[in-house]
Amino acid sequence: MSEQFVIHNLAFAEGKQRLEGRVPLQQLPRLAASLSRTDGEVRFVVQGGVNALRLPVLDISVETDVCQVCQRCLQPFTHAVSSQNRLVVVKTQEQVEEYDSDDEDAVLVEAAFDVLTWVEDEVLLNLSFAPRHEQCVDIAAAAGAVAEKEKPNPFAVLAKLKTRH
Repeated sequence: MSEQFVIHNLAFAEGKQRLEGRVPLQQLPRLAASLSRTDGEVRFVVQGGVNALRLPVLDISVETDVCQVCQRCLQPFTHAVSSQNRLVVVKTQEQVEEYDSDDEDAVLVEAAFDVLTWVEDEVLLNLSFAPRHEQCVDIAAAAGAVAEKEKPNPFAVLAKLKTRH
């Protein structure tokens, strides 16, 4: 974990600070385990501010291209990830439950909030469970069709017997 990506989330939000960064995919171990290749990087921006209720928030934007294995053809599949999310920073567990919604997640104040863990979570949440190309050559089906053409029909002998009688 790099110190430059650890923030005090409440002070960051209230100070309306901004953090931009890039992190290599191989430095995100949970994400790397889900990918077929780990070359490339994740670009992210974290911006502090307040929401409509005047609560401190952290907005995040992440972008990357990740390589997974297509579940149809088992070939590399590149998936573009572009995500935006918002966290409301609150002081008590009761406030977490109160302010956590579909639009905004709520987190407790942390003096050592790890931005890279949040970045990794955002990418993981946007990965496809069963990645597939829009259109791909189904190698197994194509190989089966070729093999079927080459295989002799076992009932061909019966067809000859039928024509004799």
